[in-house]
Order: sequence, then structure tokens, then C-alpha cells
Amino acid sequence: NSNTLRYMQNYIIDPLVKDGMKVVILLEPIFDGVRLQYDINEITSAIKNVKVVDLIKLEFNDDELSDWEHLNYLGRKRYSEFLVKLYLDGEL
Repeated sequence: NSNTLRYMQNYIIDPLVKDGMKVVILLEPIFDGVRLQYDINEITSAIKNVKVVDLIKLEFNDDELSDWEHLNYLGRKRYSEFLVKLYLDGEL
């Protein structure tokens, strides 16, 4: 909601940016079958000086999950490799 976004901007992002840090917000995958309802345009327009990376729709195979909510070692490995690739490609 807008209060949360304003709080993040004023008390988390702005102080970090002021100290010269690059801020990246990762919206991570959710595995419990519940999908978040949000407007990515609302988030990106409300938050300034930050890169927002939306990974909510990233999917994993059943053999990469330890249960319905957590990755196992195969899933963690693939997710870590995916994040490294995003970083190396300049997308983070």
C-alpha cells in the first residue's frame, strides 16, 4: 500500500542512497500457491532511486522444492545461479 511504499522510500531507501549505495528491491517468488496482488507500476512510480526486479512469476519444478513453501538444495542452486546471471548481465 502507499503507506508502506512511502515508509520504505523515506526510512530505508533514501538513507541508503544518501550514503551512496545502490538499492535493488527483489520481489521474490512465492511457493505456497498464493499469488500476491499488486500493481508493479504503482510500486515503480512510488519508489525513486531504486531498481525493482519482479521475480514473483519465476517458477520451479516440484523436484526443486522441499515442501510447498521452500526450495530444496536443487532449487536454491538454480535460484542462486539465476540471481548471479541477473547480476552479471547488469539486471540487478
